[in-house]
Amino acid sequence: MFGYVLISNKNQVLYYSGDSGFDSYLHGRLCAEGLFSPDAPSTSSGVYSDTSSSESLGVQDEPSTSMESRINEKSANPEISHLFLPLISMYRSFASRCSDNIYLTKSDQVTILLKRLKYDFLLISIGNSEQRQYRFMDYMELGLDVHIGPLLSLIESDLDTVHMATDFLKSFNDRPCLFENKKVKGFLDVRKAVFFQSEIAITLPLLNTLSTQLQDILGPNRILLASESEVLVSVNSTEDEKLTLKHLTSYDLNFLLQQISALESLDHGKIFQVWLRSKKSVIPYFVNVMVCNTIGGLTLICLSEARYGALIRAIATFLVQLDRVETTDDVIKYVCKVTSTVQVVLCILSE
Repeated sequence: MFGYVLISNKNQVLYYSGDSGFDSYLHGRLCAEGLFSPDAPSTSSGVYSDTSSSESLGVQDEPSTSMESRINEKSANPEISHLFLPLISMYRSFASRCSDNIYLTKSDQVTILLKRLKYDFLLISIGNSEQRQYRFMDYMELGLDVHIGPLLSLIESDLDTVHMATDFLKSFNDRPCLFENKKVKGFLDVRKAVFFQSEIAITLPLLNTLSTQLQDILGPNRILLASESEVLVSVNSTEDEKLTLKHLTSYDLNFLLQQISALESLDHGKIFQVWLRSKKSVIPYFVNVMVCNTIGGLTLICLSEARYGALIRAIATFLVQLDRVETTDDVIKYVCKVTSTVQVVLCILSE
């Protein structure tokens, strides 16, 4: 059994999904708590719903193994939120007294892990393999960091900038197999690049020329030639060590490569934006990603900092600092930092 639940800072369930064992477990818990009635619309938690609980959970009359349709809605489900509220309250109380981000509780049937994300969101993992659950929670947190960055608190909105994150969450509902052994390497695998060393030597000058020419249009950029989520060549438009894109963390870059390799069709190219962190800063950068397929099944990727990058980064810094004000013991220190960042934002806007 394996599943997850994403909780907002208002203690509402935003997304949840899992395998058939998780569906059966959740269904059983709802029945045990009296929150599920197959014969009447749900009125639990004082909230009336025109749909029955069985419909909202994707529970049909077939066996649990055939329950392939799972809910993954933005709107909070009152029954599921009510079910997890005692556990959430227990974690909130624990977190207020301890600095640990992860809370673990076990029963004979399941292991439940709770992890605090940015802006007091919570990620709950339910299963029977602690190691697997820890790995998945790290993967989920990394995915949200890359897809939505400091805008996690806006995940319920309809802004275009959050669609990548919601699609990422829905992918677990569409393909339950994605729960299996999710892991991102903390280093770049260069074995394939070494194997194709002679071919790369021919390609390198062409990519350098392309990167230099794109700099006139996109500004500083980094071009990657990848094969099945592994980097073969990486070139930068400038040798300036201050170039952010030269120092991206391996975790963020490997996750991005995994996501690109999973895209169904790149014959006509694709453009999107992600949040990527530098090894020299914890504040992520908002980056344009342009992807297209080339000959031989290779993928060409161009990274460039998004327009108004300085302003976006200043606002991202502001949001991160606000989050830390809520969790730090040294409130005065971070209030001063917030004030300083607001001044930076005002200066950029006045230019």
